[in-house]
Amino acid sequence: MTLTYLFISLFLCLLALKSNALFERTKAITRVISPIIAINQFKNSNYLSLLLFYSSLSQKSRDFEDDYIAFAEEKKGLYKFYALDCEALQDTDKQVFSVCHEASTDDFPILVAFEPYFETPEDKRMIDHIYTGGADVESLREFTERFMPDKFYKPIFDRGELQAFTDDSETVNKILLFIEDNNVPPIFKALTSEFYGVFGVHLNIFE
Repeated sequence: MTLTYLFISLFLCLLALKSNALFERTKAITRVISPIIAINQFKNSNYLSLLLFYSSLSQKSRDFEDDYIAFAEEKKGLYKFYALDCEALQDTDKQVFSVCHEASTDDFPILVAFEPYFETPEDKRMIDHIYTGGADVESLREFTERFMPDKFYKPIFDRGELQAFTDDSETVNKILLFIEDNNVPPIFKALTSEFYGVFGVHLNIFE
């Protein structure tokens, strides 16, 4: 009887811990366990990557969970989404991410956008932007659209550039986007992040 009671108690405790875990109910967000692996993923990515530092002990982190999941589900494929529970890191790992080392529980959640930036593919680096907006999907949309990568497509301004673009690497399929202004749609930017060098933007050269 005693063993049965202990087993049931242990099982209920495990269920409670499971229910307290954040961001497990979506596949749109990668839960980060190793800081080193996460850093390598950011460095090698052409996408805007969002990393949410949170504390499983923070009520504000729990309050933000639904909006972050909703935004990740909405923008899945456009951005990369990650979440890191600072409470689960070892002290040595916390040194890698100073946010986890320096912030208190009340400071969480902290959302950072890592923007890939380069003038040439060889000098690509990541620029980080800390989110300071509200805990709602609309504010997250406005924040992320400002930092979508715009270096992965080739802007075309005249007929000569158009001819050079279509003649270059004739064995490669290419896609042209015709627009009337410089507002390149987010979905197009995301596609160019995945297929670097095969897209062009045609800016009213037939006027």
